[in-house]
Amino acid sequence: MNATGTIDVPRPTTSWGVASILVVEDEALATEALTELFRVQGLTCWGALSGEDALALLAQHQPDLLLLDAEILAGALTGLEVLRIVRQRFPRVRVLVTTALLDVAWHLTLLRSGADGYLVKPHGVARLLSAIRELPPRTGISI
Repeated sequence: MNATGTIDVPRPTTSWGVASILVVEDEALATEALTELFRVQGLTCWGALSGEDALALLAQHQPDLLLLDAEILAGALTGLEVLRIVRQRFPRVRVLVTTALLDVAWHLTLLRSGADGYLVKPHGVARLLSAIRELPPRTGISI
């Protein structure tokens, strides 16, 4: 039983430890390509083009993993703001942030804000899948 008094039922997962992914990317073609990639891998997947859409889909579906573009430009929320909200509202969702910035201070900000990992763009499919497999499990407990 968890802190809210409900019982956590384990979800079926793939060999990478997740069964469902929400992709948040403000480029429609990238969103479509990534969601199709994950569906072909046997995952349930949704795509969002803005932070606001992402939060609505998170509330509706509660995926295992959020693949979040840190520099989303669509909508009023930045990727960092979405990350912080996700950590407050959905503590068990693992978050892999993608970023085009090579700034180490920015990467540390993402990790300190609750990202479970980050991946610098551009990256290939193999690196993306590897980064997902390498994410640690999330307990929903902050230290």
